[in-house]
Amino acid sequence: MTFRSKATWQTEAKISGVDPSTIHRRLRPLRIDGNLKAHQEGNDTLVLADLQNHGDISAMLNVDLRVSSERLAINAARLVLGQGNIDVRGRMALTGTRRVI
Repeated sequence: MTFRSKATWQTEAKISGVDPSTIHRRLRPLRIDGNLKAHQEGNDTLVLADLQNHGDISAMLNVDLRVSSERLAINAARLVLGQGNIDVRGRMALTGTRRVI
């Protein structure tokens, strides 16, 4: 992790054998490996992640996003779970009035 004089930061992490169920008991036990990069750019945090599960469930997540206290912008995200997959791209405000349809 690097800190600069203007309250910015960046980090890179190589993840190996992480089990999210050790963080929260309602999560399914997995063995996640991959790479994660994140850094601050002004008020935004940019995240790039390429993660894979090497357990019983075949899963992969690739994500490129930007988030601030006001908005979330998913530039590209792909989740592959078994034989299925979903691709996501879009923006969402994190402030103001929201309507559920």
